[in-house]
Amino acid sequence: MTNPNQSIPQIVITGGPASGKTTALEHLRSNYPNLELTDEAATQVLETGFPLPSPDNPWTQEWQNELQLAIASQQLVIETTAIENAHASSRAAIVQDRGLLDGAAYLAGGVKEFEELIGLKHQEVLQRYHTVIYLGWLGSGLYETESNPVRFEDEERARVIACTILEAWSDHPNLIEVTTRHNRAQEVAELVQQATLLD
Repeated sequence: MTNPNQSIPQIVITGGPASGKTTALEHLRSNYPNLELTDEAATQVLETGFPLPSPDNPWTQEWQNELQLAIASQQLVIETTAIENAHASSRAAIVQDRGLLDGAAYLAGGVKEFEELIGLKHQEVLQRYHTVIYLGWLGSGLYETESNPVRFEDEERARVIACTILEAWSDHPNLIEVTTRHNRAQEVAELVQQATLLD
């Protein structure tokens, strides 16, 4: 199930907003130097000045579609660069901060609309990744926006996004759902080790 253009397995770490993804990736970055880790495409796009909704320019689905197209384009660049870096540095695996299919959760038409938006079939996208580790929704009361300036969904919208991200990835044969509330970073590290046969 690896990308046919490369032999190093790509692993996606995904989940809804505030699911513990960033903490898990920081743990991997600090403890596993033989992994090639990527940054989140959505954050990169938003930090480069992509306009956020505001009182003068409220959120619309058209805005969301344009954002997802920009994110998908950036994600493809990130993945190509990661493959090149991983080969050059003999990395054991590539760990992606989200994958292409996350974008389907933000479109009214889901996976089908996302296929049309990026010009890739659902199965083509799934085959890019060896394993998908999904961090489940942590529950009401644990979601906040203050720690992330580009997180603008309210809690109910964040919960819905978490569910639709899981649905988008549900056909992947190596989808692993993490449901524990504590020690998620360590559990993710163990799953990554299993997926890549790391020592």
